[in-house]
Amino acid sequence: MSNRIPKIEELKQMYWQEKKNQSQIAQELGCSQGTISNRMKRLGIKPRNNQEIASIKYPIIKKLDNEEFQVLVGSLLGDGSLQINKEGINARFTEHKKIGDVEYLKWKAKVLTRFYPRIAFNQSQRVFALWTKVHPKLTEFRKHWYPNGRKEVNFGDLERLDALGLAVWYMDDGSYNFRGDTCALYTESFELMENKALKLYFERKWAISPRICCKRKSRNNWATKETYFLLFNVRDSTKFLEVVSPFVHSCMARKLKITRVEDHRKYLKKLAMKRRERYHNDANYRKKRLANVWQKRKQSMIKRGVYEKYLEKCRSHDRWRWKLDQDYRERRLERHKKWCQKAKKINKKQSKLQEIEPEKLHELGAEPQEKEKNE
Repeated sequence: MSNRIPKIEELKQMYWQEKKNQSQIAQELGCSQGTISNRMKRLGIKPRNNQEIASIKYPIIKKLDNEEFQVLVGSLLGDGSLQINKEGINARFTEHKKIGDVEYLKWKAKVLTRFYPRIAFNQSQRVFALWTKVHPKLTEFRKHWYPNGRKEVNFGDLERLDALGLAVWYMDDGSYNFRGDTCALYTESFELMENKALKLYFERKWAISPRICCKRKSRNNWATKETYFLLFNVRDSTKFLEVVSPFVHSCMARKLKITRVEDHRKYLKKLAMKRRERYHNDANYRKKRLANVWQKRKQSMIKRGVYEKYLEKCRSHDRWRWKLDQDYRERRLERHKKWCQKAKKINKKQSKLQEIEPEKLHELGAEPQEKEKNE
């Protein structure tokens, strides 16, 4: 290392032609970075702007691969977004997912390796975040997808969307309803006209006709905002899942038909086993369950007008059993004795309260009754 100060031509060649930064030049010449920056200011060498630094730091991507394009477009239709900082020039791709979907984010990061992605856990929101470095190619995408500062569907990119991009869109914003056997795409960030255009895209390219459903969100309990989503019927859902299922990630298998039904059946079996165990072991729970069953049965009989007939049948059955079954008669008599004993205890307590003097009643919190004087 030679500790020397370079000339203007040498400094320009190292900085502009060889594309070295100030720290690299300082290491090569054996001096500090401050001396190089001061020397450049004196000699009038302009520093690089953010766009030029980005083009040196990151390789120039002239054209995206098909896989990169499909993942970006599918993500922008779903949960992904392109953001530019206040003082920045180029955009970066960002997306947030819950803890269970980290593997899906890692797969996206693997596809977008040329944009230097990173994944980190956000403790305040309890989610994982994926973001890339800023890049001019992403800025071009932002110009197409954010013409007025709001995300809008770019129909040129939508026409190029294939099964992979559709799967990414479904993994981001889709859901499967196992009871109705239907799929849905939640396009709530897009307006009604854009949803109509998306419906036409499905009809033209995939021969699937989803229904546009309206959803109202209340704000501050007085204002409402209408949002829209695409709902597929049973026949179209099977078609859609046939197209999408080969590309769905393993951690997103809950959005497929087979796994959802199987998981729900397992869950119901476990729930039934727990209820049976609790019913046999817990007496209070058993009483509550039987009381609920009897109330439901009673309400249904009252609605049908059969409750009075049912009571008459029960009484006649009790009379017949009282005559013929001796054990039943003894049990009823024991129960009657217990009830009489309880009633006597209650009557004794009431009589004791009446015998207590009015001053003591006042101390206990009861109001003394004024005796009427017989004239």
